[in-house]
Amino acid sequence: NHCVIECDGSGYRLVDTSTNGTFVNNSDTPVGKGSSVPLSMGDRIRLGPYEISLSPADHMAARKLIGWHRVRVTPDEIRLDPGMALTFNGIAQGHAADRVAAHLRRAGCSDVLIDMGEVMALGRNGAALWQAGIAAPDGTTIARIALSDRALATSSPMGTRIGAGAGHIIDPSGGAARWSTVSVSAKDAATADALSTAFCVMDAGAIARTLAHLPAARIEAIA
Repeated sequence: NHCVIECDGSGYRLVDTSTNGTFVNNSDTPVGKGSSVPLSMGDRIRLGPYEISLSPADHMAARKLIGWHRVRVTPDEIRLDPGMALTFNGIAQGHAADRVAAHLRRAGCSDVLIDMGEVMALGRNGAALWQAGIAAPDGTTIARIALSDRALATSSPMGTRIGAGAGHIIDPSGGAARWSTVSVSAKDAATADALSTAFCVMDAGAIARTLAHLPAARIEAIA
């Protein structure tokens, strides 16, 4: 008997009843026998070699409405299957920032800070570098960095929610997001945007292996 999940009226809590420890999400510290922690949809419970993800029905319904094979593009229209929608999350915000940056460079603008949901910094802010804050889903600033001719993208699964409270970044393999916030900088915003999104569902080892192939990109914040 590793743990017990209880509903206390305000939500669900995990009570650790194990000898070797029950772990939640990325914590290296067990909950502790007799202790409890609140649970949210998308949390991962680690029990020895096993991992259990809390995936709500909203996630399962959303999975049935994804896939580019359900998007039909013609010269006259973009048609989606019933119930589907398109957003700029994932990579398009970064791509848009890059397009704006390219247009401004051609127009002779060399010192500009562009915010299209992801940030692209051209040149400098007067004598100083551009400053960008990195925020958690609750709006708390968790880091600040200086930028010049560099892009910054931040992804938080709980920044946008599906249904009653599930995060909008879904691991295609069926697992839950591993990180609450990931911020990546790169030479272009599309790359930073794609990496910050993907890294939310990747473990630390997989992230390190990916960055080894992309030396111009780096993690600016991860939690």
